[in-house]
Amino acid sequence: MRTTVYSGLLLGGFLAVVALGQPPTPPPPKPAESKKESLEDDIARALRTHPDVAVAEAEAQLANAKLQQAKLGIAQKVATAKREKDRVKGDVGLALRRIEAAKAVADLARLELDNTKQLHKNAVVSAQEVQSKESGYAKAKALLMEAEQTLEIAKSAAAAADADYDALVGITLLTKLPVMGALFVNDKGTTADRPIIHTYLKLSQTDVKPGSVADKLRTALAKPVTFGCENLTMPDIVDAIKKAAALDFPVRMSGIPLLHCAIEKQELTLSAWLQLLEDELAKDSPLDDAKKPTWYVREYGLLFSTAGRPEGAITVGEFLKALRDEKKADTAPKGNPAGR
Repeated sequence: MRTTVYSGLLLGGFLAVVALGQPPTPPPPKPAESKKESLEDDIARALRTHPDVAVAEAEAQLANAKLQQAKLGIAQKVATAKREKDRVKGDVGLALRRIEAAKAVADLARLELDNTKQLHKNAVVSAQEVQSKESGYAKAKALLMEAEQTLEIAKSAAAAADADYDALVGITLLTKLPVMGALFVNDKGTTADRPIIHTYLKLSQTDVKPGSVADKLRTALAKPVTFGCENLTMPDIVDAIKKAAALDFPVRMSGIPLLHCAIEKQELTLSAWLQLLEDELAKDSPLDDAKKPTWYVREYGLLFSTAGRPEGAITVGEFLKALRDEKKADTAPKGNPAGR
């Protein structure tokens, strides 16, 4: 009986130990919840993958590359223009030194000539010696005149280089003028209601500075000039026009200098002469219309060119048209205020 009780206890303890050693049954897994994507995630994915965005990014990269290329090109142009500006400034200084040297030589030659003439009067030297000194003095004067002409050319080149450099770096409004049609004609085909180019040329009475090139040119174009030429090349004509009109600002030329014309001597206004020269020279010009002989107004003065319109330049005809439009605007009756 006692043996039976012990056996039951041992069996119950064994079953309890076995039951405690087994892990509890896990609960059934919950179904996975689907991840909800927000609108922001959808937009972000579209911006990463949409072909329109890829094309726009490629275009932006290309535009940036062009921008950097343009900046590099402008930087190179400015550096080149600055070197040219400094070079022609050096030419002016060199021309001034040559004038000083030539003047010293001419003064010495004149002094020697005067002394030789006095000695000749006293029968100390021969007439041949006087002639020799006169010849030396004439050569010295010629060298001085040549040096003075070189200085004028250098000054003109320096003025042009300064104007071109200032335009390039944005000091003036020259770079805004290539679109001349938009400046001169509005959608109604008139110019009375817009300032057109007056700001750049400073043509209005309140803006013109006495002594400015625009002011001098406006006066000079209306001035009567007696002039004529016979088989002169263009460089000679440019010089002759400047002297005949007594212009005190640079008159330059660029392009083919071999054009020539013959015009009977007569009196016309300077503006008429410039137009007549354009017409006469264009008759035999082998150049196309884009490079036909034309007078241009520059900030430093006048330019005659057979190389096409320089950037930012206006023709003398356009300058005169601006003057006429300005005069019409000034004399036109003022309209009644709105609402009356």
